[in-house]
Amino acid sequence: MSTHILRLKLYKDDCSAHFIRTVVLEEIEKYGRDNKIPILLDDTLDYISKILQEVKPKRILEIGTAIGFSAICFSKYLAEDGRID
Repeated sequence: MSTHILRLKLYKDDCSAHFIRTVVLEEIEKYGRDNKIPILLDDTLDYISKILQEVKPKRILEIGTAIGFSAICFSKYLAEDGRID
């Protein structure tokens, strides 16, 4: 089994939402729910995003990534030189 390191370039935006909501993320979320792939619930994602917004971590360790939904959402809150492993 290979290990994949997901590196996302952070693009800041002026969105007032707690997490990134794009067409791509909505498609990933729909796919996950339709196919019974576990992804974070909105209220859990909101809670974690608020913490990440305050902390601005340099690294996030994503354990149990199924389709990358939460990693993409969390990427918004990384420090500028941050990464997700």
